[in-house]
This record gives sequence, C-alpha cells and structure tokens, in this order.
Amino acid sequence: GGHRAPTDCHFFFQVLNNNNIAELPSGIGRLSMLEQLTLSNNNLSHIPESIGYLRRLQILLVNNNSLESLPETIGGGLALQELGCKKKKL
Repeated sequence: GGHRAPTDCHFFFQVLNNNNIAELPSGIGRLSMLEQLTLSNNNLSHIPESIGYLRRLQILLVNNNSLESLPETIGGGLALQELGCKKKKL
C-alpha cells in the first residue's frame, strides 16, 4: 500500500507532490481552512466526496495521478478558481 495524506492539521496550503500517496482519507473534508491542495505526481485512484466540504478551496492540483474521475462535489464551494487534473501518461 501507499502512504496516506495527513488530515490532522489546519493548513492553508497543503503541498504533497511526489509522495506516492495512494489514497486521501475521507477526513480531508474537515480541513475547513484549506485554500490550496496540491497532490500532483502521486498514485491517487480516487478523491473522496468529502473534498466538497472544503468551501475555501481555491486551487486543487491533482495532475499525474491514476484518477478515473473526480467527485461531483468538487466545485461545490464557490471559491474554486483552478483545477488541474491532467492524467498520468502510461
């Protein structure tokens, strides 16, 4: 298994590029102060629906992961300005 992203801190900016993260815990939605989440170049196959609870999230970068789709809850907060989700090249 891969690593899990931490959810126990109140970060405004969480940069976790190149960390071999395989999953985000559903508790990610509790990081209510989060404005930028950068998870590019990991091994994520999905993003939990709870990401929609991040109402302050302005930038979400998940480039070069193994994502098949994004949850419909993304963009529920009006703050989202930038979404990067280019697919990993095989």
